[in-house]
Order: sequence, then structure tokens, then C-alpha cells
Amino acid sequence: MEIDKVRLIEKEAISGGLSKADIDYLLAKENRRMFKRTNLTGDEAVNIGTLIMDNHIYLMEIWKEYPYKGKLDWKIDPYKDKSWTLYYHSLRMVSYLCNAYETTGELQYLDKSKEIISDWIENNHIEKLTVKIAWNEHSASNRVLNMIYYLEMIKQTPNIDYEFMNSLLLALYVHGEFLADTKNYVANNHGIMQDKALMELSLFYNEFEDANRWLDNCLKRLLLRFHKDITHEGVHLEHSPYYHIFVLQLFTDIEEMLNFYGKSLGEASRKTFALMKEYLAYAIKPDGKLPTIGDTNDALMEERKIFDHPFLDYVLSQGKEGVRPTATSKVYPVAGIGIFRDKWKTHPNFHLSTYLFFHAGFHSTTHKHGDDLSFILSALGKDIFIDPGKYNYDKYNKYRQYFRSTCSHNTITVDGKEYRLKEENIGKSKLLGWNLTEEYDWIKGEHTLYEGVRIIREILFIKPNAIVILDSIESGKFHSYQQIFNLAPGITVRKKDYGGFEAVFENKELKILLTQVNPVDKVKSYSASEKPLKGYASPRTNQLVKIQQVVFEKKGKDIEFITAINIKSKQYENKIRGIQIKNYQSTRQIKYYCDGVLKTIHLKR
Repeated sequence: MEIDKVRLIEKEAISGGLSKADIDYLLAKENRRMFKRTNLTGDEAVNIGTLIMDNHIYLMEIWKEYPYKGKLDWKIDPYKDKSWTLYYHSLRMVSYLCNAYETTGELQYLDKSKEIISDWIENNHIEKLTVKIAWNEHSASNRVLNMIYYLEMIKQTPNIDYEFMNSLLLALYVHGEFLADTKNYVANNHGIMQDKALMELSLFYNEFEDANRWLDNCLKRLLLRFHKDITHEGVHLEHSPYYHIFVLQLFTDIEEMLNFYGKSLGEASRKTFALMKEYLAYAIKPDGKLPTIGDTNDALMEERKIFDHPFLDYVLSQGKEGVRPTATSKVYPVAGIGIFRDKWKTHPNFHLSTYLFFHAGFHSTTHKHGDDLSFILSALGKDIFIDPGKYNYDKYNKYRQYFRSTCSHNTITVDGKEYRLKEENIGKSKLLGWNLTEEYDWIKGEHTLYEGVRIIREILFIKPNAIVILDSIESGKFHSYQQIFNLAPGITVRKKDYGGFEAVFENKELKILLTQVNPVDKVKSYSASEKPLKGYASPRTNQLVKIQQVVFEKKGKDIEFITAINIKSKQYENKIRGIQIKNYQSTRQIKYYCDGVLKTIHLKR
């Protein structure tokens, strides 16, 4: 893609020192569309800006501000947290200071920005690395955006230090070379961030000699990521609803900037954006939160400009606006996801729908947890069986290790162990079949992620309040198999034995009855246990919440768990009761009563 140029400026020219006229020329363009890492306004912008002016390192609310004296020390890691160090080196504080300047017009915030940027450049030369994370694709990408934000603010003032401008422009050129270099490219959402920053740098400073090559390079890589990481169904394949939104936002921002410059990723991208939004409408739980699959926090969805879709309007408004999605339940075969509801309710009862999310797909190790064949379930506005969350991103942290492991999810483990989240296991988990009807939804998946073991799980959702789980496990060797259930905070297991358990919420208005149709060998429960580490959830970063985990165990070569779950409440209009399951040579027969009427479902084995 060609960029209009007036004249070229080589890196060597910047190294030798640009003239005042050259720098004025580079800063001359006005009204440029810009990416900002933070967008604070009003008192919030001023308060955080003032905190940074007072020599406190503030990065995000999940970390307490860190005071310092004199100059910044770029080697510190006060919270022993890689993410903190990354955002520190991304110069996130500069973005906050620019927010404060835009809010107040006070030049002190830009002076502090200059101090921070200058100090970072002086102490973090790419050829003299002292902190590895200072020069990785993530920190470098964010740093470019924050440096450009500062440049766009300072050029509007009389306070231009041309010597500093020269060093900053040279630093940006070096960053462009780093981000464009294939050996520094990461083939996941970080690569998209990398190319977003490289694209802005190329478009803003198209006078740089290599800008045209950088832009061509980043656009090719962006299209590769777009077609490889997002299915034709519109699902991002990093196993996390949060990162689905994150990548949708990245590509939307990129497309909007390209449009501003008369360019585009193409018509296919806009169609995919619409499908990604439609997927979100189905994936968002009835309470308005994302399912905490993979690296996703438990949080209410925020209104965003990118959510301009009639189905999403309906979901985010709790049925007051927009258009009700055309399907009640939805399966995404390539992604390996099934999302079931009993019905789409209307306001004010929208949140009372029964919701089940099931997944069987191993497409990438990025943000992936050991959760294949796992499910989550909510009903009547309450979470029942949950995914425990992510905790943080520190791979050496014992809680992070636990929350990523198979042992923390509503699935099957073999010999109490987890399977490896390695690239060699990509493709070993998939859906085998499904059937969506008015009365019930059925889905079947399998994985071979444990060596020599095949695990098949079927879930039958009998609307509105019953679930049947059929787990068939095949192996040529003798193993112990664990079937795990994580109950939401506030649920207490009252009765537990080899035949199942009964659990209630604190207000006792909702009761969960789980029955094991086949005998099991053991049953155990855990709550806030450290040895073994079990019975925790992490709804927010670095947060631990006590929950109850119940584990059923069977031993053998080829075994089967048949589990019936009934949600009992006076609020159900149609009540499912008396589930009976019989196995025949080629079929399973499930009988149940719906409001006193006997019904039968036949499933192929």
C-alpha cells in the first residue's frame, strides 16, 4: 500500500540531528485520528495525573500506586508481577498525563511526560538491555502509541524542546524497525497490537524512509491474523470471550483509522465484525456478564461503540431495546462451542433465563485453560456451576497454575492430573454432534488430550431446569477418573454421598439436586483448600473467593458417569422431574416428567 509522501527522512538523518525546520515539518500535520491507551476525563484524569506528578507510579487500579524518590528506576518490580512491569515500560503513565493535559490544558503534565519519556530512552537502549520486558512486542507496541500521543499534545504548545524531539523521533524510528522485524512478531493478539502501533507510526510519520515498507508489512500480517484467528462463524480462537471483544475492538479501531486515510481491510472484514458481535449476543449470560471462560474476568458488560448490533442491543438492554436473536440456542462447530437457553425472556425477567455454555476445542495455547468438555450453568439470575476464572498472568504463581489447570474446571481429569497446554495438543478436542429443539438441546464432544485416553461428553439440556451429563471414557489401561463440579459462591452442599449431592443457595429459594445414576467409587468436596489446592474462584484479577468443589471418582479402563442435575424452584413455570436413564445397545432412553406428563428422548450411543 503506497503512502503519499512529500519528502523522505532517513534514520541516519535523525541520528545526525534534524534541523528545527525538519522537526517542524514532521509535526506539522493536524487533525489526525489517534489511538489512545487511556481515555480518562474530568476529575478522574486530574486525580491520576496529580498522583503521577507527585512521584507515584500508577498503572491500573488492580495495583496500588508505588511512590518513588528522585529518578525512576526501570529495573524495579515491586509487586513481583510481570504485567505490572510490562505496563510500566509501556509508559502508560504518559497516557494518563496526556489525559490530564487534555482535561486541564496545564503544561505541567506534558513536562512530566517529557521527563518520563526522556528517562526511559536514556536507560533502555535496545542494544543494552537490562530489563527484557522493556523490549518485547507488547510493551513496545503500547509505548509507541503513548509516545505519539505525547507528540500530538506537545506540538500544540510553545514548549517544544527540539533536542528532545529529535531523540524521541529517533526512538520512534527504532521502534518501527523493532515492530516490523519478523523475529519480534508474535502470532496472536499481541501481533495485532504490534501492527496497530506500526500502522499508526507509518501513517503519522510517512516521511520516514521505511514507513511504506512498514505499512505493507503490517497490513499483510493483520489480514493473516484476521483470517487465521477468527472463524468464518465469527468466533475468535483464543478461548476467551474477553479476548474476543479485545480483538474485535482492535480490528474495529484499525479499520476506522484505515478508513480515515481512505483505506480498508476489505468488505469481508466488515461482515466478520457483524458475526463477531452476533456471537457476543449469544455468549453474554442472562445477567449481562461474560462467561469466565479462559482468561476472562467476571464483570458486567460495558456499553461500547463497537456493540452496534441489534442482537447485542437486545441483550445489553435486558430485552428493552434492539431485536431478539433469531435462535434460542446456538452451536459454533468450528470453534467447538454450544450455548443453550431455555428461552429469551423479556424485561424485567430477562435475567431469569437458564443458560449453559459448553466447549470442546483446542485451537491455540494463547489464553487457553485446561477446560475442554467443561460447562457453566446459570438459572433464575444465579450462577450455579462456574468456571473459576484466571487469577492473573504470572505463569509461576501457584494460583494461576491452578486456575488454568484441568483440575479447576467442570470436566474430567485422569489420575487427578492435568493435560499439557502445548501446541502439540492443538486439534485434539472437537464437537461430534448436536441437536437443538424446542424442548431440549443436546451436544456431544470429545478430546484425546490425555495420552491413551478418549473422553466423550454429552450434555442434554431438558428445558427449562434439568441437565443430563453422559461421560464415556475409553482407555486400554487402568486409571482413576475424576468428574469435577465447581459451585458458585454462596452455594452450600448440604447432603453428599456416592449417589450425588444436594446444594442450596443462602436464601434457600433455589436448590440443586445432582444424582449419579451409575455407582461411583469415591466422592470428595473441597473449599478453600491449600493442600491440595482446590475450592477457589477468582472473579477479579489477583482475587481469591472460597467456593465448594465436589469431585466424584471412578476407576477402571472403560467407564461411564451418568449424571442428572435438577434445578428446583417455585419460579419455574414448567418443571422437569423424575429423570430416568436407561442404556440399550445402540441408544440411550431418557424419560422424565414435565408438569406431570411423561416424555421420552432417545439418543444414539
